Amino acid sequence: MSKSILIDATHFGTKQPTGVELYVNELLPRISSILQNHDVTVSWVAHEFREELPGGVEAITSPYSKGWGQRALTKLLREKKPDLFFTPSGIPPYFSPVATAMTVHDLSYYDNPQSYSFPAKIRLNAVMPRVAMRSSLILVPSEFVKNDITNRWRISSAKIMVTYLAESLAKEEEIVSLPNVQFAFFVGRIELKKNLIPLVKALAEVPELHLVCAGRDGYGAEEVRRAILQLPQEVQNRIHLIGYISQAQKRWLYLHSRLTVVPGMGEGFGMSVLEAFRLGSPVIVSASGSLPEIADNGAILVQGDDVEEWRRALMLIQSDETVRKDLISRGHERSNQFSWDRCAEETARALLAVL
Repeated sequence: MSKSILIDATHFGTKQPTGVELYVNELLPRISSILQNHDVTVSWVAHEFREELPGGVEAITSPYSKGWGQRALTKLLREKKPDLFFTPSGIPPYFSPVATAMTVHDLSYYDNPQSYSFPAKIRLNAVMPRVAMRSSLILVPSEFVKNDITNRWRISSAKIMVTYLAESLAKEEEIVSLPNVQFAFFVGRIELKKNLIPLVKALAEVPELHLVCAGRDGYGAEEVRRAILQLPQEVQNRIHLIGYISQAQKRWLYLHSRLTVVPGMGEGFGMSVLEAFRLGSPVIVSASGSLPEIADNGAILVQGDDVEEWRRALMLIQSDETVRKDLISRGHERSNQFSWDRCAEETARALLAVL
């Protein structure tokens, strides 16, 4: 007898995707095809669909309303009665009438509570762990997140499956207007949990190196901007906050950067590490969260809150071409160990096991 799955596609086709949205865009078409090949009926639900769905996938639109995830979605699941509901980017209903599966991208809230709004704290600290306990399957992007869940939420590791992500890069390039300078590249939201403040302080001691930060403002962005304004004017002039960029612009920036920095201290995966590896930008990462696991020996690791360690690492890559070339070689080799096809195959296999 054929089984059925309803997939939350709320973030599919987002016009300005960041990490989670890129994961959804890469994963959903792939797993839908695999599941259909195993005689599973696949439906997607969203408030609206911005892109054409894969062949054979039923589109279900549900008008947005306050509390959609816990109220309207519960009603929809009662009506459709799928054998499994899977959300790659949200939280299943607490009183779901069907079996559920979910992806938990990180638990950075616990180490960085100051980086989250009050409503987000309630959702992440009160609702998510209880819903996760009720779920049949929890997908995570790294062993670090798996261990974090088992330790903090006391959930059996038997129902937690690690499915490593991969890089998501455009094929084309689009030039970004910048001064003709050497620069370190950061891509991600400008927010407290990305740990940019020690990095910008370290930049003050690295002559001539600029820092290009690409991303929308997030929670706590004003504190990051205040920290920058406290630096000497000459250093401020070397920091460029350029806002959200397209995938094509991101590719250009990786290719023209002197190095890439990933300073976050609670990352559940770190897609930008693999993107930089793939495009030949040497990488410095914080030695915390999943970053040491993902980077392995392909990057320089520093204590994320140590300004002096950031300064030394920046100076090393800036001045030593042998180190740069070695990091580029090791990073490219490491990136070859990750792929979206592998992620999709492992995700589909995990979903089939609980259908």
